[in-house]
Amino acid sequence: MRRNAPLLGVPAAKVDLAVRGETRGVISWRIGGVLRHGNELLNGLYEDYEADAKGLVKGYDLPSIRTVLQPYGGWDRGLTAFDCFAGLLVFDALISNTDRHHENWAVLEEFQELAPSYDHGASLGFNTPTNMRWSGARSFAARGRSRHFPGRLSYVDLAQSALAMLVPDIRQVARSSGGSGH
Repeated sequence: MRRNAPLLGVPAAKVDLAVRGETRGVISWRIGGVLRHGNELLNGLYEDYEADAKGLVKGYDLPSIRTVLQPYGGWDRGLTAFDCFAGLLVFDALISNTDRHHENWAVLEEFQELAPSYDHGASLGFNTPTNMRWSGARSFAARGRSRHFPGRLSYVDLAQSALAMLVPDIRQVARSSGGSGH
């Protein structure tokens, strides 16, 4: 994803194809810095937040994410961390990433900014039966739902909801460039 994400203004962890013995896979290079994951941030906002829970977690929603990201900057000057998080959701919608849970985004503590995107393994039809993948891009995309956000919105609807929460000037930049100010 590293080659495609930057085209949309979304920094992403470097990944390479890898082989270990007879097993083929992907290796992801470490993101430099100390990551503070979304579940840690949200646990600080809500005393009863289930930081170790999987799937749909109470309190894991766009307004809460915007609140915990308020002190952090984005990837470009003038953008907030939440502006860039909305860009992550646009990128997720484009690649059908089904895995943007509370441990699959973070801030870089020492830089006080949103970390680059990482863990795109559940994208582009991964684990989807072949007959469903090739039924047409439109129908495939229409079936995709967010497993981690309330309402099980489609990826496109989730991205649009996040974009609607941005200030008008940033919203226009995000819609025209895929999610960031590039």
